[in-house]
Order: sequence, then C-alpha cells, then structure tokens
Amino acid sequence: MEYVNEAREYLTIYSDLEISKKNLEEQIDTIKAELKLLKNEQQVFNNDFTFNKAFKLKKLENNLKSTKKAIIEISGALNKLSEYEKNILVFYYINGLRNKVLYKELKCSERKFYEDKAYVIRKFAIELFHIMAIA
Repeated sequence: MEYVNEAREYLTIYSDLEISKKNLEEQIDTIKAELKLLKNEQQVFNNDFTFNKAFKLKKLENNLKSTKKAIIEISGALNKLSEYEKNILVFYYINGLRNKVLYKELKCSERKFYEDKAYVIRKFAIELFHIMAIA
C-alpha cells in the first residue's frame, strides 16, 4: 500500500517541514538584506558574487514555495478529518507519542487506537492524494 506509506512519510516529516520553512524564511531575509546592502553601497552588480546571491535567493524562494505547498496540503487533509481522527495522526506521527501517554490523550484503549489508526491513515492518504475509487 504505497499510498499509505507515502502518507505516513508526509506526517513523519511534517515537523521538519515547519522547521525548514522557518529556516528558509530566515535565509531569504538574510540574502535580501545583503543584496540591499550591496545596492546601497552602489557596488558593481555585474559580478559573480552578486549573481550567485541572486541565484541562491531564487533557489531558496522556490524551495520555500514547495515547502509551504506541502505544509498546506498536509494541514488541509488533516483538517478534513474529525478532531479525534486528526489527533490520532498528529499525536502518533507528528508528536511521536506512544503507549499509555497516547491512549490517555486519546481516551481510548490500545486495541481501539490501532484499529482506528489503520482506518484513519487510509482516510488521510485518500484525502491527501485526492484518490477517487473507480465504481
């Protein structure tokens, strides 16, 4: 079940995507400030240093755009689930809660959790990847 494994991977890296977004925004701000400083100092703009900065800025902006898109897609799919279903995935895959702490947070038994998780991850994957069954 590739679609389920892929959905698990998306949830597992969600926190990393949020951190990456923040880091990319900081790097973009730094490069923009450096380019503005170069412009204010009226340094020559036709040199490799400036072109490399502009190239790096463009790459970072593209990476930020794709990172934001992934975050929005994951959040959107999560938000279409019920609160309980969303909590199952967030607590287990994103927050990394396990065992008794997890069952206590969700107010359910271990057996119920694993039954629900198996169902919810499929439901999430179908929503995330916009999969439609052929009838």
